[in-house]
Parts: sequence; C-alpha cells; structure tokens
Amino acid sequence: MTHSARTEPRIGGDPPRPFMDSLLRGLGRLVLQAYYRQIEVTGSNHLPESGPVIVVANHFNSLVDGVFITSFLPRMPRFLAASTIWDFTPIRPLLNAAGVVPLFRAQDGRKVKGSMPATFTKAAELLRSGGVLAIFPEGKSHNEPSLLPLKTGTARIALEADSDTDLLSVQIVPVALTFEAKNRFRSRTLVEIGSPIAASRDQIEAYRSQDPGVRAAAVKQLTSQISECLQALAPRHETWEEARLIGRAAEIIGQPDPIDAQHDDWATLNTTRRDLSRGYAIVRETHPEQTAALRQDLAEYDNLLRATALRDGQVANTPSAGAGPLIVKTLVRFLLGLPIVCIGLLLNWPPYRALLALSHWRDLDKRSTWSIFAGFFLFPIFWTIAAIVSGYVGSTIWGAAAFWIIGSAVLIAGPVSGKAMLGYLDLYSETVAEARARTRLYGANSLGDSLTEKRQIILEKLRALVEAHRSDEAHRKPD
Repeated sequence: MTHSARTEPRIGGDPPRPFMDSLLRGLGRLVLQAYYRQIEVTGSNHLPESGPVIVVANHFNSLVDGVFITSFLPRMPRFLAASTIWDFTPIRPLLNAAGVVPLFRAQDGRKVKGSMPATFTKAAELLRSGGVLAIFPEGKSHNEPSLLPLKTGTARIALEADSDTDLLSVQIVPVALTFEAKNRFRSRTLVEIGSPIAASRDQIEAYRSQDPGVRAAAVKQLTSQISECLQALAPRHETWEEARLIGRAAEIIGQPDPIDAQHDDWATLNTTRRDLSRGYAIVRETHPEQTAALRQDLAEYDNLLRATALRDGQVANTPSAGAGPLIVKTLVRFLLGLPIVCIGLLLNWPPYRALLALSHWRDLDKRSTWSIFAGFFLFPIFWTIAAIVSGYVGSTIWGAAAFWIIGSAVLIAGPVSGKAMLGYLDLYSETVAEARARTRLYGANSLGDSLTEKRQIILEKLRALVEAHRSDEAHRKPD
C-alpha cells in the first residue's frame, strides 16, 4: 500500500504542511507496526482521491484509533476530537502538528458557549476547500462489543457544507477498525474502508429550510444512513462471549478441510465472522434448539483451546511435517543473531517492562494507548540514558573521544536492535506455539482426537444451520 505525500488543507485556513503530514504518518506507521504484528488495510480504492471527504470510524481503542486513521488511509485527515485529549501534555505538540481541532463538549464538563457551532463551521470550511475530515461519531472511546448510538454532528457538518453550494458533494466514508486483541502486544489489526455515501438532494434542501423541525429530520435521516454503513463493517455483538464464539465458528468454517488448511487470512476471516454474526441474530430466533446446541459445543471447544493455549488452525492442520524444521530454523537464526538479541534485550526489555506496569492499571480501552504513546517517549529516553552511561564508562577507559563514539553507537543500536528483536520475538512465539501443539495434540494422550472430533461435530452443525437458514430465506422470497 502506498501513502501519497499529496497536500491536504488544514482546518481554520492554516497553510498546508505536507512535510509535517508525511512525517507524522511515517511515525504513526512505525510505532503501530512495532506494537501490532500484522496490520491489513482493505478498500483503499473506496476513499476518493480528491474532493471533500468525511471519514467516520468506530472508536474501541482510544487515541490508537486516531493514529490508525491518520497513518493508514491514502489521504491525511484532520480530526475533530474531545478537548480532554489535550490534558495529556506530552502529546499536545503531536495533536497540534496533525491539525487536530478540540471540541468543548457539555458531556466533558467543558462546554464553551458558541464553540461547538464555530467548530462545525470551520469543519465545513475544510470540506469546501476539498479536505478530509475525520470523526468518531460515537462520541467516545469504549470497550463495548458493538457500536454505540451515533451523535448527529457528522450529518450536521456534511449538510452544512453541502447546503452552501450546488456544486459540492461531500463523500462520507465509513472505516472499521477491528482488533484481534487490542491490548495484546504483537496481535493483529484490520482497517476496512467502506463504500462512500453522500447526502441526498432532498436532505440538502431540507437542511436549507428555516424550519428547525425539517432541518432536524434531515440530520436524523442522514445520521441513520451513516450508522447503517458503519454497522455493516464494524464488529457488532451483544456480549464479548458471543464475539469470541462467533470468531471460533468463523475459524472453523473458514478452513474446514484439515488436509488443505492454511493459516487464516485476517481480512477474509473477519468477513466470514461478520456474515456469521448477522446469520446468528436470525437463526437463534428461527432455530433456537439447533443454535443453542451449537453454541454449547463451541463454548466447550473454545474452553479447551484456551485452557491448552492452542489455536483452531493447529487442530485443523495435519501433523505430518512435524515441528522439527521450524525449531531448527529458529535455533539457527537465534545463534546467528545472538549479539543482536543480547543488545536488543539490554536496550529494550527494561522500558518494555516499565510500559506494561504503567498501562496495567488503566481502563481496558486505554491500555494500548498508554503503552504506545508512553513508549514513544520512554524508549528514546532510556536509549539516551544508556548512551550517556556507556559513553561515560568508555571515556574513562579510552579517552574523551570514546564518549561520542560509544554513545552514538548505543543510541543507534537501540531502535535498530529493537526492530530486529521483533522479528526474533515473532519467530520464537510461533516456534513455541507449534512445539506446544505437537506435544499436546499428537502425544500419547487423546487430546488431539477429542479436539478433532469436537471440531468436526461443530463443522457439521454449522453447515446444517447455514443450510437451514438458506432454505428459510429461499422460502421467504416471492415467486
């Protein structure tokens, strides 16, 4: 995926800063790719290459959501964000550099008379200049398994911009952020960009009306359309248990044949997961007994996998190749890179442990934010201290020149060895997981047979329920 350096306008008529935009996007990708092992972006072609755009996204992961939107979309957006974010003093320069505009909201206890309409007017002006505006329409970050009701601000801004001219057509683009485990280091994330929508001519005309009721109806109607588009992409479950079990079902039905099973594709898996979630909402009403039985089997299978730290793909895959080649490959790479591993541990493990302790007591929807943003400062500070100490020790042995040589080397080694360590960490984790799977699934015990049998039962029940649902749909269709 390419990230263009095109010039994007800023809110309030401030001059564009393409170099700063490129720098911030690059930094954002760097820190997110360090924290998350895999980041997939789909639907980039849906975002218009030029013209006014409002990006609307779900908000499950605090400030991290904003970094994803800023860094991985083809164009650089300008955010409207709650003024409370500016309470985190160290990140104020980043917010100002990105052109983020504060909203002084009553729900935060910071309502300033006239500030909200003024901000919306500035946002509309940004759109008229062909810019990209980004909004989290739920109004706050949260840890719920589905979207919260949307605020009306997005629709108001879009209609405000469109109603001033017959030539403008603001495109509203939904973006869904889906996290495998948002607070888990080296997990996966999916950024899905959906098809754009725009306010209808009738809605724009209604918003031009002097009747407040007519205007409010147009805003409500467009907000409902935005909600439908975002709900079609974003995770939507009643409980986190339901989300987990539907995820298991998607894994099973996504790679049903143990002989041909491959590592799942995160984007494809989420599409399957979304389809199953919609179907589940229907079949639990139309086929309650079958659905309850399947849910019970899924819960038992899920509990077994979690208790043994196994993955569904490991149960599905054939054991014929064994874990030997992977273990040998890991051992060879580890021995060849032993100096880098040691340097990486020395320079990166202490700040990493400090970040874990710092984020542990935070709210669930803010833990990764604290880890990533605090790490943005903590790692460089630790590298600098290590460079000064190493340089000082070196200067006492080899003279003053050694201070700068050794100190500079340590300062460079910090991020370089850290990046290398991520590769070793991923390979090590995969090797341990595969070795554990071979030991637990294909040893002398019957765990492997039990899991394989349970998985096959679930697959057959899933297929039967899918066919029953399709049959119901076919009978409901008119001749």
